[in-house]
Amino acid sequence: DNIPFLGGYDPLELYKSGAHKDKESVKQLLDGISDLSLAIRGDAKGTRIPVITLPLGLVHDSGYALCTGGYVLATENTSFRVMNPSRGLSFDPIGLSFILPRLGWEFQQKSADYVGCGLILALSAMEANADDMMKTGLATHYIGSASKLGLLESSLADLSPWNQQDLLKQIPRFYGQPERTNDVNEEYRNVSVANLIHTFSTYGISEGEGIMFDPNVITTSEDDPSLNLDHEPVYLQQESNLLHYAMTFDAIFKEENTVFGIVERLKEVANRDSIDEEVKETIIMAQKLVRRIEQQSALAVSVVYRLMQTGGQRGQSIDSCMKREKRAQMKLFQEQDFQKWAKYAASSNSNDLFTDWEYKQLNDVPVDQVQEIVGS
Repeated sequence: DNIPFLGGYDPLELYKSGAHKDKESVKQLLDGISDLSLAIRGDAKGTRIPVITLPLGLVHDSGYALCTGGYVLATENTSFRVMNPSRGLSFDPIGLSFILPRLGWEFQQKSADYVGCGLILALSAMEANADDMMKTGLATHYIGSASKLGLLESSLADLSPWNQQDLLKQIPRFYGQPERTNDVNEEYRNVSVANLIHTFSTYGISEGEGIMFDPNVITTSEDDPSLNLDHEPVYLQQESNLLHYAMTFDAIFKEENTVFGIVERLKEVANRDSIDEEVKETIIMAQKLVRRIEQQSALAVSVVYRLMQTGGQRGQSIDSCMKREKRAQMKLFQEQDFQKWAKYAASSNSNDLFTDWEYKQLNDVPVDQVQEIVGS
C-alpha cells in the first residue's frame, strides 16, 4: 500500500473518538487546518521565511496545506491525491477549490488551458505523480532522489540570515531624522535561497528556465547537448498522464456543467467498441474515470464539484474558498455517508472499498441538498 506521507488529520480517528458529533471540536480542527495553510502560504503578517516542503511520498487532502508555500520539491516518489470523497467528505479548508481550477495559471503552463486537470483530481481520486505535479504547478521543482535532502539542509543552514542578506548599503540617516522604515534590500532577500534550490533541482517548474545540472549524470562529448541538435531537455521529456486525460476529454469537461453530465458523456465513450488502438486506449481511460467517480460518495462528489464550480469563478479568492470549504465539510461530517463509511472502516478488517452510500447514482442527489451544504 502507498502509505500517506502528508494527510493532515485522520477522519477515522475523529469518528472513533466521537469528536465528529461535537460541532465545536470539528470547527476547531478545521480552523487549525486553515490557520496552518495561511501560515505556510505566508499570509501571516511579517513572515520572512520561505517555506520549503519536500514530500517523500503521497500527499493527500489537508496534507497539501504544507505544500502551499514558496517551494515544493518533488522526488520520484512524490504524489498527490484527493481521497475525502471516498470517505463521504469534501475538501478540507486549505483552498483546493481555488487552487485546482487554476492549475498551471501561475507559470503559464500548458495545463492552464485544460480545466479537466483539476476536475479529474477533485472528482476521481486519481493519484498525480511527480510529473503530473510538475506539469500542473502542484510542485515547483523536481529533484529526483530524496538523497539530496541532507546536503540541501546543510547548504541552507550555511546561508546568511534574512536580515544579513544585504546587497545594497542602507541609506545613511542624518542626526535628527526619523528612523527609516524602508528596506532597500527587500527585493534581494531570499534570492540566495531560490538560487540554491535551483542548483539542487533537476529542473524547475518554469519551462523557460531550462535544465538544471544534475551532478549524478555524466555527459560525454558524444551526448553533449550543445553538439546534438536533436537533444530535448529533461523537462520536455516528462509526460503527464493527468494532462493527457484532461486533453483527451477536454470537450466534455468544458461543455458539461454538472458532474452527472460529465459522467454520462464519459460513459458514452466508455461504451464504445473499436479495433483502433488509439480509440481503445481512450475507451479504457474513460472507463477508469467513470469507475473512480462512481465508486465514491455521490453526495460528496456533487459537493466537491459545486465547490470547484464556485471557486473557479472570477472574483473568488483563496480565503472565500476556504470559508466555503469549511462550511461544507462541517456539514458533511454530520451526514450519513461519512458515518456509514467510518463505521464500516472501523469494524472491518477487509480492504474492500466501501460503496454503500446513501445515493446510488449521481442524479439521485438532490440539488437543494448540495446547495444547502455548500451555501453561496
